[in-house]
Amino acid sequence: MSMFIKNFDQLATSDGRKVVLEMIEAGLVAIQPAQVINDQLLITNNQLEICGQRFNLEGYERVFLLGFGKGSAEISSLIEGKLGDKINKGWVIDVVVEKKIETTMKYFEGTHPFPSEQNVKFTEMVVSELEGKVTERDLVIVVICGGGSAMLTFPNCSVEELIEMNKNLLKSGKTITEMNIERKKVDRVKGGGLAKILVPATVV
Repeated sequence: MSMFIKNFDQLATSDGRKVVLEMIEAGLVAIQPAQVINDQLLITNNQLEICGQRFNLEGYERVFLLGFGKGSAEISSLIEGKLGDKINKGWVIDVVVEKKIETTMKYFEGTHPFPSEQNVKFTEMVVSELEGKVTERDLVIVVICGGGSAMLTFPNCSVEELIEMNKNLLKSGKTITEMNIERKKVDRVKGGGLAKILVPATVV
């Protein structure tokens, strides 16, 4: 029975169409967050493997999780479910946060497609928690999803100016690459800014 293609039976009017629909369905199943995390994030004792990269958690004093973008709450929650109390602290911003369970993880609601005061405040909080405070003995897991550039933002202009700039960029006809070149000019955490803030921690 199809999980995602709701009108599978109506569309499968021939053997060939049924095969194609089954392939599409298999692809949709394979990219579900729970499936991806189950396949790509493995932990055995203190050995963490993410997409083939291995990390010995005994070599780290602290593990942090930072998530931003649409879907990051679900993915971060799945990672938290696997790592449990191995995560010392975590911060996630998403447009929808269904569960607000009191754990070491903190989940916040943000806005998209335009940045907002709550997005900026979230970013300022994360930067204040991590900048100059992480060491080479820390591991930071970063979950980035679509819309993350609007939700993780630390502009050197007002929020109103940032929103206006983004509105103009969206109407400009520029490609996403061209828009991001402009965005990083006015934002501390873009264009490698976040990576600089997380130095010298290990980041995955």
